[in-house]
Amino acid sequence: MLEYEVEEAQPGWVSAALSKHGSVTLSKTFHFNEEHKIADNADSVHELLDDVVEPDEYQFKFRLGVLEDQYYRIDSKILNTDNDVLFHCSVPIDLKTFKAYRDIAIFPKISRLIDDEVVIGGDAPNAIPTNEFQSLIQQFPGSTEMTHYVRSKIARIVGEYVDLKSDPEKQFEDYLNRRGKKQTIRNSSELLDYEQHKYIFIRDQIEFMLKHHQECSERQWQELMLDFILVLFPKYVHVVREVLVRDFYTNAGSSKRRKIDLALLDADGNLDIVEIKRPFDYCLVSNNSYRDNFTPRRELSGTVMQVEKYLFHLNKWGVEGEKRITAAQRKKGTLPINLAVRVTNPKAMIIAGRSNNLTEQQKFDFEIMKRQYANLIDILSYDDLLARLSRIIEKFSNARPAETAQSLA
Repeated sequence: MLEYEVEEAQPGWVSAALSKHGSVTLSKTFHFNEEHKIADNADSVHELLDDVVEPDEYQFKFRLGVLEDQYYRIDSKILNTDNDVLFHCSVPIDLKTFKAYRDIAIFPKISRLIDDEVVIGGDAPNAIPTNEFQSLIQQFPGSTEMTHYVRSKIARIVGEYVDLKSDPEKQFEDYLNRRGKKQTIRNSSELLDYEQHKYIFIRDQIEFMLKHHQECSERQWQELMLDFILVLFPKYVHVVREVLVRDFYTNAGSSKRRKIDLALLDADGNLDIVEIKRPFDYCLVSNNSYRDNFTPRRELSGTVMQVEKYLFHLNKWGVEGEKRITAAQRKKGTLPINLAVRVTNPKAMIIAGRSNNLTEQQKFDFEIMKRQYANLIDILSYDDLLARLSRIIEKFSNARPAETAQSLA
C-alpha cells in the first residue's frame, strides 16, 4: 500500500484529478486510477491497518501491490512498465526503490531492456538478487555526480578557448574513482581470489610438465603450452598454426615457401611469431667462457636466426602476404570470421631452456643477449615464465584486502 499526503497549499488536487481524468500521477512515478484507491471505510483497511483512520481529505491510500506466492505483484500500468514488477516479500521497499535523483523512474528503464516481468529477490527463475538490485539503486547518479558531470562538459568546450581557474574534468574523474572504490569493494576479494587461483593452477601445471618433459615430443610439448599461452600473454586472442611465408631472397630468380609452426594474433589481427622449444637444461648459454664472456649456444643462436628470417620475409611480403595468409587460414577454418591477418612490424617470442641452473655470470650474459634482441625478439626461459607467474600471484595477493588475505593464509 502507498500512502500519500497532500500539501495543505494544494488541497483536493488528487480527488480532482481522479474525478476529471480517472487517474493521478504521484511523485512522477506512480500512476493510479480510481480502482487502486483504498477508501478509509473499506473492509480492506481493517485488514491492512492495525487501527481505522478517519477519512481525511489530505491523505490517500492506494493499493500498490498484491501478494501472490511470496511476491508482491505491481501492475505494469502503475509503474508505466512493459510488464508487471514483482518484489519478493523479503525485499525492503521505500520510495528510493522506485525513483532516483531528479525523479528518474527506475523500473520503466529496466523494463525496456527485458521482454518479461521484472522480478526482484527470491528464488524465482530470472530473479535479480536483492543485493544486486540494491547495488544498482545505489549506482544511479546523485546530485553531486550530476553537478560534476555538467561542469566537466562545460569545461571541455569552454577550455578550448579560455584558461580555466580549476579542472572540473579531473575533479569529476577523482569523484568517480572515489565512488567506484566504494561500489567495487564488495566483489573485489572474490575477483582477486579467482585471478590468483587461476595463475596458481597454470604455474603448478607448468612445473609438473617440466618434470615430465622427456615423455613429450616437441610437437606435443607445444600443444600443452598453447593451452596457457593466451592466458600468460593476454594481448593475444588467437593462435595460428602452420603459416606459410614466401621467401624471395634465398634463391635468386625463384621463391620458396617457409613454414612458421606457430603465430599469435592480437585483437586487431596483428601477427607475431612464437617459437616454443622443449625445456632442455643446457641450450641457452655455453658452459665455457670466451675471453670471460659466455656466448649463446648453437641451438639458441640458430633459433634466433630462424625467427629473424621469418620476420624479414613477412615484412618483405607486405600487403600481398597479409591477403595470402588470411585466405589460407580462412580455408582451413581456423581464423575467426571478423579477424584478418595484419603484418605490422611483427615481433617474435622464443620460449626455450632452463635458466635456474646457470651461474650468476651466465645469467648476466644471458640477460645481455636478451636485451640485444629486445626490439624484435623476446627470449624467455621456462624459469622466466615461472618467475613471472609467481610475481603475478604475489601481485594479486598483495592487492587483496588485509582481512581476506589473513583468512586465506
